[in-house]
Amino acid sequence: MVCHMDRVAVADADAGVSTEPTQKALLVDKDKVLASVLAALAPLLHQLPGDRFETVGRFRVEDIVADAVSHQRPITFVMPAFPFKSPNVREKTLGVLPDRGEAVALARLDALCAAIASVYVHGARAVIFSDGRIFNDIIGVSLDTMDAYAMALEDLARDSGLTHLVFDRLEAYTTTEEPNTELLVRYGCDQLDMAALLKEDSELLATYRSFRRFLAKDLALTWAGLSKSAIDKAAGVAAKCMIQRNMAFSSLVDDCYPHAIRLSIHAYDNAGPKYSVALIPQLESAIPTTPWHCVMCQDRDGSLRSRKHEDVDTSRYTLETKYGRPWQYVEKA
Repeated sequence: MVCHMDRVAVADADAGVSTEPTQKALLVDKDKVLASVLAALAPLLHQLPGDRFETVGRFRVEDIVADAVSHQRPITFVMPAFPFKSPNVREKTLGVLPDRGEAVALARLDALCAAIASVYVHGARAVIFSDGRIFNDIIGVSLDTMDAYAMALEDLARDSGLTHLVFDRLEAYTTTEEPNTELLVRYGCDQLDMAALLKEDSELLATYRSFRRFLAKDLALTWAGLSKSAIDKAAGVAAKCMIQRNMAFSSLVDDCYPHAIRLSIHAYDNAGPKYSVALIPQLESAIPTTPWHCVMCQDRDGSLRSRKHEDVDTSRYTLETKYGRPWQYVEKA
C-alpha cells in the first residue's frame, strides 16, 4: 500500500529536497506557527460541556505542529467526510449534488489552512478523505451517485478558488472489487466482538447511537411501512456494520496521514487524537450538523442557518438555484 504522504516524501527525495530538519527550519518561529494553528482552529471546534481541548487536546496539536515545523512539512489536517448527500430529500436535503452547505464547509476548511499559510512558509492543507464507499451500500446510494457528488465537490472547490484542499478516497488504497472487506481483513476488524466493544467504549457507544438515529432518518423512505421495532432492529444491525467498517477505514487514514491533525464531524471531547469540528452553522444539537444532512437558509441580512428540509418555512423562504441545481433557500424580500 502506498499512501499519499509517502508519495510526497518520494517526490521530495527525487527533487533533491531533504526531509530532515535543517538550519532554515530552526529559523521558523514555532510558537508563532502554533499560535496561528490554534487561533485558526478555534472557531471550527465543536465543543460541548466537559470539553478537554484546552486541558489535553491542544498539547497533541502542539506536538504535531512542532514536528511539522522541524521537518519543514506543511501543517496537514485530514478529515474523513463528504460521503454523499442523504437520500432523504423530503426531510433532509435538496438533492444528490453539493449545494451552498458544501460551499460554506469547503471555504471554512480552506480558510483554516490559508490563515496558517500566511505565517508559515511551508503552508497548510486540508485533506478531505471521502468515506462514502464505507457505507454507501448500507444507505442505498449507488456508486454512480456517490462519484457524481465527489466530482461536483472537487469542481466546486476549483471554481471557488480554494487552493489548500486535497481530495482522497478509499479506492486509491485497495485493489479488489470489495474494498470494505479488504480493509476489514487488512486491519483485523472482521472478527471484532461489536457487542463487547460497545459495552467497553462510551465514545464508540455514542457514535453507534448517532449512526442509528441518522440511519432511521436517511432510510425513512426505504423503511416506510415497517414497524418501529423492525426499524430499530435494522438500524442497529446497519450501525454496527458501519462502525466496524469505519474502524478499519480510520486505521487506513492514520496509516496514510500519520503526521496530520485529525478532524471529525462526530462529537468528541477533543482530547485528541480526533477533533470535532463544525463546518456550517449548527442546529441546536449535540451532534455536529453536516451539509450532506441539511439545507442552508440565507436571511435578508445575509446570515446563514442550517435547517432540515422538512423544517424550511417556504412561505418565508424561496428556493435559489446555482449550477443548474437547487442551491439554498433565500428569505423573501
